[in-house]
Amino acid sequence: MHSSLVAVLILVLMIAAKCQAGTVSCVQSAAILECPSIKCNKVGLAKAEVKYPSNCFVIGPDHTLHTKYYRLNMPGGGYGYVSAVYCAGSIKQFCPES
Repeated sequence: MHSSLVAVLILVLMIAAKCQAGTVSCVQSAAILECPSIKCNKVGLAKAEVKYPSNCFVIGPDHTLHTKYYRLNMPGGGYGYVSAVYCAGSIKQFCPES
């Protein structure tokens, strides 16, 4: 009985930790892109000094010094990407390959 309760508790804690999102905020308005590259289509605008939920970041294919993009969790579902040139956050985890 106790071992199954412990197993369920561990599972719940793992799910909660996985679902927790960090936040990203921008120092100025920045384009939210459909993929992590300056060549991708704009799907929105991240406003300055607003906190956006994010779980991870990626390194984009652009050949510049600033290729880090935060993956934002979009309100309607899905993701958008914003450049670390304009935005920063407490995110320390790479996004899983999809």
